[in-house]
Amino acid sequence: MTEVAESRRSAFDFAEEPIFLVQRIRSLWALAAIGHGIYWVIWRFVFPQPYESLLLRTMAAALGVWITWSSRYRVCESRWDSLLHYSVFVLCIPFFFSYMYLANGFGNRAWAMSLVCAIYLTFFCLRVISGVICCAVGAVAALALLHVRPVGEFSRAELSQGLEILPIFVFALTTGFAGAVRRDQQVRDGLEGAWRALAVLAHEVRSPLFALRAGVVALRRELRDRPGENSVCIVDILDRLDRRITDVNSNVNFHLDNIRHSKAGVSHREPTHYDLVEVVQGAVDTVSMDRGSVPIAYRRTEVCSIHGDPDGARQIVVNLVRNAKAAVAAIGTGQVTLDVYTDGRKGIVVVEDSAGSLSPAIAKQLFSPFFSAKSEGGIGVGLYASRMIAERMRGSLRASHAEGVYTRFELEVPVV
Repeated sequence: MTEVAESRRSAFDFAEEPIFLVQRIRSLWALAAIGHGIYWVIWRFVFPQPYESLLLRTMAAALGVWITWSSRYRVCESRWDSLLHYSVFVLCIPFFFSYMYLANGFGNRAWAMSLVCAIYLTFFCLRVISGVICCAVGAVAALALLHVRPVGEFSRAELSQGLEILPIFVFALTTGFAGAVRRDQQVRDGLEGAWRALAVLAHEVRSPLFALRAGVVALRRELRDRPGENSVCIVDILDRLDRRITDVNSNVNFHLDNIRHSKAGVSHREPTHYDLVEVVQGAVDTVSMDRGSVPIAYRRTEVCSIHGDPDGARQIVVNLVRNAKAAVAAIGTGQVTLDVYTDGRKGIVVVEDSAGSLSPAIAKQLFSPFFSAKSEGGIGVGLYASRMIAERMRGSLRASHAEGVYTRFELEVPVV
């Protein structure tokens, strides 16, 4: 019952739109900023239409560009942020094109075709349910506004002309809907394949882990029965090995759980209350078991109670601190510093290293999949996965740097 409710609720959550669809929307606004100006000139001077509105075009383009590229609204942190994203999308695509078509008269072919393109754009950028709702809301809002304040050819339009072109709109809506359904099914099929591949990988990884843990237990028993000169040192090594086995096993379970939830169509595990400082300290303890003696210092720690996913936050911090340690170790000097605090709305974790080994070229590709700045041993999925986890938590992960001075990563997660 809970999973069904979560699935329905996520249909109205902009943060739950697949990452590649959000990227499409951002690209769309970039084109809209140029396209609105070009088409205003075309429909006003080259092929004049009965009604044109520079004000409405400017407002739609400006809102779209602002909300897409604003650092505050790039990641949805609450239901209100999601509502704002959807409202701007409805205004800029379904409402704008419906309004302009109706204002230019039912028989206007240019705006009729433009509205058909808008329907396709909506389903191209959003999921099925989101697209249907946005199209309906935009069309109803445009019709209502024109009834209250008629402009252009709307008051003189004949209903018969609208009925003639109605089958075209129904066809466009149906084909757009079918295409979106097929695309969403392909996404689900891809997740299904990823889930199966990860399940096989988890099985192959767990088998030797169980064998290693059994060996650790046997060695401990042997040392207890036959203590020797180096027993304390060996026990310490076994404890480290046991913690590393536990860490690897928990990481496998975490990523497997993420795929399961994506496959089921729910947003994530049930959120719990946790202290962000404790999660960060646990992550640092995990990384301290790695080879190397890079110093890690806390500059600022504040009690920060979060209602969310502690495992996701821990996974991100482990990856960030591990990368920072590797960067410092590569140059042989420096340290890693951490800040954990809250601004009242978000919990913030800053991981900074003094290596400053990032160049502008590397920084541009930092969050790209399968790109690694490490000279050896890097797969290139750690930061990519970390940002995806942060966005699923309705948070954000950003990087800044000064070459030769520092590299800083800032994780933000909403308090509630």
